[in-house]
Amino acid sequence: MRFHIGMEAERIVRQRGVAPREARRLAAAAFGGWRSTRMRGVTRAA
Repeated sequence: MRFHIGMEAERIVRQRGVAPREARRLAAAAFGGWRSTRMRGVTRAA
């Protein structure tokens, strides 16, 4: 999941000119954030 969020964040930075930190937040939100991902049974790597 981190890979996909990272790739989406890079795309947002390139296309929208958003700061990297904000781009990661937007990318995570687009995927539903960690909470909804956990609810689907995918856990965050430590």
